[in-house]
Amino acid sequence: MTFPLWATATSLSQPAERAHSGTHQVVANGPLPPDAGASGGSGRLRVVWNEPAANSEQVGAINGYVVQRRSRNTDGTWSAWSGTVKAVTDRSHTFTGLADGIYQVRVRAKTDGNDNDPNTTDSKILGTTSTVRTVAVLAASTNLPGAPGGSVAAGAQKLTVTWQRPDPDTGSLVYGYTVRHKVSTAADSTYVETKVYPRPGLASGSVEITGLTANTAYVVQIRSHNANGDSAWITVGTTHTPTT
Repeated sequence: MTFPLWATATSLSQPAERAHSGTHQVVANGPLPPDAGASGGSGRLRVVWNEPAANSEQVGAINGYVVQRRSRNTDGTWSAWSGTVKAVTDRSHTFTGLADGIYQVRVRAKTDGNDNDPNTTDSKILGTTSTVRTVAVLAASTNLPGAPGGSVAAGAQKLTVTWQRPDPDTGSLVYGYTVRHKVSTAADSTYVETKVYPRPGLASGSVEITGLTANTAYVVQIRSHNANGDSAWITVGTTHTPTT
C-alpha cells in the first residue's frame, strides 16, 4: 500500500534545498499538479510524487507521468528541461549518472484524452506541473539515511505509527519512509509494507494501519530512504495490540 505524498505529515520548517517553489504551468483541461519531492545524492537524483486530485475539467484519464530535470549552468542560467515518461502506477523515478551541481525537478501527469480543438496537433493533454524542487547532487554525498525515531499508539483495530526524521538529516536528505507490520508470531515473509512520502523537510509524520485483528499482538518496523539508499529497519517498541 502506498499513501499519498504529504497526506499525514505535520507542517514544519523546510530546508532551503527543498523549499524552492516554481511557477505552475496551468492547463485548464489537464490533470491538476501532483505533489512532488526530491532528494539528491552521489550522482543520483530521486523524485517521488502522488496522484493528483481530480479535475472536473480534465479531458481523458491519467495514463502516465512526465518527470523532468534541468541543471544550473555556471553563469546562473538553467539548461533546458529533459526527462522521462513513467507509467500511471509509478510514484518515483531516479536519475543516475549525474555530474555534481544544482538541479531542479518537476512532475506532471498526462492523459490519453483529446481536447477537441480542431487546430491542435497534439492529442495528449499534459497537466499542470508540480512545484519545482531544487536539490544538490554531490559525489561526496554518499551517506545512507539514519534510522528514524518512532512510536506506536494502539486503537480500535488499528495502530497509529508516528516517526521523527533522522537527526542529523544531512548530505542526501530523507525523502520518504516505509512502515511495515506483521502479527508477532508470524514469519517475516508476512510483513505488510506501507510507503509514505511526506512533504520535503518535515521533521515528523504519522500513518494509520487499519483493519487489524483486535487483541492480537503486532510488530511494527520503520526505515527511512534517501537518494543513496535505505536505513536499517528499526523495531518500534516491542509488540502492539489493537483494541476492540
